Amino acid sequence: MKNNIEYRGIDFRVEWEYTPEQKRTNDDPGLPEEAIISRIMHKQTDFTQFFTDRDIEEITKILLK
Repeated sequence: MKNNIEYRGIDFRVEWEYTPEQKRTNDDPGLPEEAIISRIMHKQTDFTQFFTDRDIEEITKILLK
């Protein structure tokens, strides 16, 4: 997936994969929903490596809203 977001006042294009929540059953513990970010772009430049784990968490929350 690709989404445009604003983070800290800057527009970014985020490339990411989404896995929906899998409900718990008697035979399976289930899994929470998950977003895995592969790239964070600004003006055709990849800035992914400059984001901290905390930044990635915050961006993930934005994407999952």
